Amino acid sequence: LVNKIPLTCVSDGPLWELPERDLDAAADLLDEAGYEADADGQRDLTIRFLYDGGTPTHGAAAEEVQAEWNDLGVTTELVAEDPTGWSTDLYQTYDWDTGFIQLAPSSPVVLSLFFLGATSEDGGYNFMGVKNEEYNALAEQAFTAPDADAACDLWLQAEKELIDRVDTFPLADTVSPTWLNGVTLEMPGSIAPTTIRMLG
Repeated sequence: LVNKIPLTCVSDGPLWELPERDLDAAADLLDEAGYEADADGQRDLTIRFLYDGGTPTHGAAAEEVQAEWNDLGVTTELVAEDPTGWSTDLYQTYDWDTGFIQLAPSSPVVLSLFFLGATSEDGGYNFMGVKNEEYNALAEQAFTAPDADAACDLWLQAEKELIDRVDTFPLADTVSPTWLNGVTLEMPGSIAPTTIRMLG
């Protein structure tokens, strides 16, 4: 889940695999939760789905998600956000259910701010209200690990707990084209300033 330099603990890849898509299982879970479909296949459930309004591809992708949830009988309200809207919904009004929420951590420690600890209502960064005891235990061990290798191993196990319980579902970075003229550089997520080399 780490996708920005210095890309800590990612050299061997993740331990997790994304769960398989299963609409029938999703329908069964909705039934168990009390959102049974009526004769027309509709459920008394509306989801407020946030996405980045400044990125055209996010709107199209959100519509794909909306179409799948429509097949399940779930009504999906798509909300295109700007940076001010994000801050307001995630940390002030809490008026959202899910969405394409962009996180770009450079290390598992930074990532843990969003899954470990206080929620937005209590002044923290855990705006999703995640309470994953297995993740919490592994993260606490990682904080006091004897060396970097041991810490990274624990962080990778902790990540797997988030994915296995579907506390988060990673998708991809936004494609951001960069044009260069007379220069080379490395860009693992964002431009690494120390790798810039002028040509000629």
